[in-house]
Amino acid sequence: MRNAGQRTQLFAVLSLSVAALMMAAVLHAADPILFQRFIGGIHPLIAFALVGLLAIGCLRWLLVGGWFVVHGRSTVADMFRPAAIAALMALVTILVDLRVPFAADINVLPPESLLFYPAIAFLVEIVFHVLPLTVLLAILSSTLTGV
Repeated sequence: MRNAGQRTQLFAVLSLSVAALMMAAVLHAADPILFQRFIGGIHPLIAFALVGLLAIGCLRWLLVGGWFVVHGRSTVADMFRPAAIAALMALVTILVDLRVPFAADINVLPPESLLFYPAIAFLVEIVFHVLPLTVLLAILSSTLTGV
């Protein structure tokens, strides 16, 4: 991947990181304990800033190694399969909730939810998906190449 392409990809990650940090800042100002049940006693702005830096570092490594593309050209047809799989997964969750209801206080209600869910989704994607993927690929690539 060319350097200009990498910069564009990293700018997308930086933009998402800053957006998530801004959402967390607004939410923290409105309700200082909103994130507490998810990230414990860590200040949300510190958590989001660190995860943003982690995202940039991990995704840079994945980009340079040719493992991953943050954004690219895609058609509606390219997006249909992942959207269909996500819809099926959501349906399973809904069916489970109808059978064995989740706790009433599990959700964040509007209007906070409009900022909370995109912000926490960013945090979760990086910590539970991007970081493990990066670590796994780093281990596999060093093992397979004998480095």
